[in-house]
Amino acid sequence: GSTADSVAANNVATDLVEPRLETDLVLDKVHTNAGPFTVLNPPTYRLRVGNGGPSSVPAGTPTRIVDTLPAGLHLAVGTVSAPWSCTEGITAVNGTTPLVCDLTTAAVVNAGTNLDVLTFDTTVDGSVGGTAINSATLTLPSDPTLDPNPANNTSTDQLDIERDADLQITVSAPGGPLVA
Repeated sequence: GSTADSVAANNVATDLVEPRLETDLVLDKVHTNAGPFTVLNPPTYRLRVGNGGPSSVPAGTPTRIVDTLPAGLHLAVGTVSAPWSCTEGITAVNGTTPLVCDLTTAAVVNAGTNLDVLTFDTTVDGSVGGTAINSATLTLPSDPTLDPNPANNTSTDQLDIERDADLQITVSAPGGPLVA
């Protein structure tokens, strides 16, 4: 025979599982114009954020990019793409200048998308020459499930800046001053 279940109330089980968000945000920083780079041909940079998913970054997630321009490079003009807002920080004693971009609180970064953040022109001080290393870093809340691969949240662009010629002209005439 069979035995009947005399307590039907314990035949149900409940397990609450919270969905786990997991994104893979990737920061990409590149210069978009060709060199040689000089005072007269300064670099233009682009910042872009991609989300490799599988989850979207939900609205209200504090997401920030800090791009510290190397000494001698300065923001000239930039175009900020929605849903980002960007500001230029104060130049530090070592000559570096931070640009800070924040994702607006209502924005969602969908899985599988790329968002342009900022495209900006720079000016180059006349005394600058050699290799310019420009790094930017993306930060999220310290929840490791939100972005378990923080290694690709920093992007560096390296380029060479040539000094423009520093010419001097000296005029002299035999036997006396020049008269114009």
